[in-house]
Amino acid sequence: MKAERKNMVLQERSEQDPLTRMANRFRLNDYAEEVFTYSQENDIPVAMEILDIDYFKEYNDNYGHQEGDRCLVSIANTIRILVEEAEGFCARYGGDEFVIIYANVTREQAVSFAEELRRRVLALEIEHRFSKALPVVSISHGICWGIPRKGNRSWDFLHAADNMLYRVKKFSRNNYCVGGLDETEDVTMGTAL
Repeated sequence: MKAERKNMVLQERSEQDPLTRMANRFRLNDYAEEVFTYSQENDIPVAMEILDIDYFKEYNDNYGHQEGDRCLVSIANTIRILVEEAEGFCARYGGDEFVIIYANVTREQAVSFAEELRRRVLALEIEHRFSKALPVVSISHGICWGIPRKGNRSWDFLHAADNMLYRVKKFSRNNYCVGGLDETEDVTMGTAL
């Protein structure tokens, strides 16, 4: 019994980010493949979202790494609560980047979740005097939504979501951009709050 419990703890640690207690990239890769296989087989849409904290480097450089860690944990907890409510999956991707996956949601639902997450992060009112967006911590999101087809991989969706994030950050921060795998069609930019 003791060895079995120890193995469970080791398994959990290998799949969990030690700071935020969220899934790590290893667990993200496994989960994404499971979801994409299921979605392809059942013709179900997937929304893959990548988000980061606006001007986090400036936050860390000016408030210090301990405050930076506290900020990351606060944002991670806010993400986790919303994603659990929406029956999604979230992981820390690295640094100040997080990935969220929602299966079997409409595009409108994915956008609604992103907007709600932005509101909840702003409601934390974490001071950020060094941000060029707002005087509080904010986030920006890129979302790729669609039904995975044969030959699509989770990486394709993540790459498209990352391009959407890059696109929105060129436009404004504290905002989102949503589109599909064909990043030239049907792209929607949010309105900064």
